[in-house]
Amino acid sequence: MPRRDPRDDPTGTLRIVESAEADDRALTDAGAERAAALALVHEDDETNIRAALTARRLNPACAW
Repeated sequence: MPRRDPRDDPTGTLRIVESAEADDRALTDAGAERAAALALVHEDDETNIRAALTARRLNPACAW
């Protein structure tokens, strides 16, 4: 289950979510479907690419 960072901004302008997998649930919890931009910073490039493709499906208008 994704863990929310206590520094999250309750207004929704900044949200930090840490998750072992960047799956639909984690990205939805992070607000990817309404985000203007995302930073995917897993140490594995393939994981970042898969997460970016999933996020793109959730929010085609997001800046990458």
